[in-house]
Amino acid sequence: MAGTSAPGPQLPRPTKGITKAIISAASRPTALDSRHRPKPLIDIEGTTLISHVLRQLYRGGITHIVFVVSHNGAAIIEELERCRGNLRNLELEVVDLGKDYAGFYAVSLLKAWECCATDLVLIATADHIFDESLVADICRVPLCPRELCVLVDFSRETWTGLPATTVGVQCSEDLHKVCELSRALGEPMVKGVPRLPCVGVEAGLFACTSSIFERLSTLAKSGEYFTITDAIQELASEGLVSSMPTRGRNWLAIETITELQARAATIELPNAWRTSFG
Repeated sequence: MAGTSAPGPQLPRPTKGITKAIISAASRPTALDSRHRPKPLIDIEGTTLISHVLRQLYRGGITHIVFVVSHNGAAIIEELERCRGNLRNLELEVVDLGKDYAGFYAVSLLKAWECCATDLVLIATADHIFDESLVADICRVPLCPRELCVLVDFSRETWTGLPATTVGVQCSEDLHKVCELSRALGEPMVKGVPRLPCVGVEAGLFACTSSIFERLSTLAKSGEYFTITDAIQELASEGLVSSMPTRGRNWLAIETITELQARAATIELPNAWRTSFG
C-alpha cells in the first residue's frame, strides 16, 4: 500500500485585494460624542470625520462597506447617504443596532460580520483617516487561512498626544510577525517614553480572515467585556498575526478632545486628502 505524504504548509492565498470593509461606530459614547453630534460627524477642515474616512478607504480600493451604528444612528445614516451620493461606485450597508444598544465595540463587529459573504475583510476604525496607499497595500497583503495583518507605525522614537487607549505592538526583529499587542505596551509611549526596539503603535487597520470573528464569537460567550485586541492577541500567540509598517505614510486618529484640539492646532490634512470626492 502506497504511503501518504504529510500535508504541506498552508500557503498564502492569491488575492486581487480585499474590497470589503467593516466600520463600527456602535460603542459606548465618548467625550467627543454629544446628543446632537456624534463623533463621526465632527468637523475636520470643513468636512465630517466619517466622510474623510470613507473617501480614503474608497480611494484605496474598498468598494463595499458594512457600517454599524447605534447611538445617534439616524444622524450618522443621513451623512452616510450623502457620502454614498458622492462615491457613486461604493456599496454601503448599514447595520443599525438601535439607540439603546448597550453592548461594546467588539460585539458590534460580529453583527457586521453576519452581513459579509466573504472570507477576507478589512476592519477599519471610524475615527481614523488613512493615506489611500496604506489602505491599498494592506488590502493586498497575502494571508494564509486564519491569518490577520495589523497596520503598525514604527516611524517615531517618541510620541506626543497619544490617547490612553493606545495599543502597542511588539514584533519580531524583521518587524514581520506580531508577538504581542496590548495597552501595557502602549502605556510608555503615551507617557512620551521612547519606544522599545520592534515596538510600534497599532494604527487601527486590520486585514482579516474569518478567524478573528471566530475568536470574537468565542470571547462573547463568556458574557464579559472584551476587546478586539484580546482576540488578536490570541491569534498572535499562535503565530497567526503579521504586521505591515506604515513606513512614514500619513494616518490620523481622532479619539479624544485633547487630541482633536492638538491636531486642529498643529496638523493640517495632506493636500491630497482635501480634494473632492470620487
